[in-house]
Amino acid sequence: PDAAFIDRQLRLRQADAGDAEKKNDAMAELAAYRALASDFLGLRDVPEAEKKLVALKKSPALKAALKKQQEQIDEQAASENEVSGKLHAYVSGSAEDGTTLASTIVQEMHQLNDQAEHSKNEVKRLVARRAFAGLFVEGIESGQEELESRHFDKAEACFDLMSKVSDSPWP
Repeated sequence: PDAAFIDRQLRLRQADAGDAEKKNDAMAELAAYRALASDFLGLRDVPEAEKKLVALKKSPALKAALKKQQEQIDEQAASENEVSGKLHAYVSGSAEDGTTLASTIVQEMHQLNDQAEHSKNEVKRLVARRAFAGLFVEGIESGQEELESRHFDKAEACFDLMSKVSDSPWP
């Protein structure tokens, strides 16, 4: 092993852990102390990091941060699921009125994108940005699947729909 490299990496991870502690960022602390405890196992003795990791796992701050994270995940999933079902119905052609459904999908995705760009709450911006990106990728991938299956009309419909929700040149 390259001892100098290991020592540099150890100092970097220790600095990351220190920065996370200063910011009171329990999630970043968890990541930093996990890295210190696991990445350097057998390479360097890191009992202080292991002690802090054990204490952090029991801390109310981490429990609160994990709860907030789960709430954000649930909020993102709810946003995605609402539009995803409509997107699936649109692609499969099972909707009674495809034009109205397409318009609804575009409108809802524009609302998500607007939240991602303009919400005053940073967490809501991030959740909306991730939901929008996930749905956009789902739309593009649906179009690619239809293209590979040689369902050219469906593929074109997917790509056209996604071109209406984003300025991305891909569709």
